[in-house]
Amino acid sequence: MHHTIIALLDFPKIGFPEGQSYKIPEERFGKKEEVWKLFNPINKTDKLRKMKLLIITADSSFDRTMNENFAAKLKEQDIPYKFICLKGAHTFQVVAEALPYVIEFMNENLAKGL
Repeated sequence: MHHTIIALLDFPKIGFPEGQSYKIPEERFGKKEEVWKLFNPINKTDKLRKMKLLIITADSSFDRTMNENFAAKLKEQDIPYKFICLKGAHTFQVVAEALPYVIEFMNENLAKGL
């Protein structure tokens, strides 16, 4: 069973709108964009079919487009998920605001044997 609370969901990749990107550490992923696809979680959404998924983003967050792309891919593959968009940016304040949603989601799904 895998859980994550904070992750980059359409990464590594270039071509996002200005302010919606994250520097790709080439020492970890290399310089070849075609290799990056092997690491990008958006290319492995089919493996999430039996998992419960909650995606929380913020309307001014640098990774909002990544999260929206990931949610769109899940929808395209008919994989259920819950998506919440909060006001704000990728900050500790927004993460703290998201925690009650995460706890509620985990409580609901752990009780069902996730």
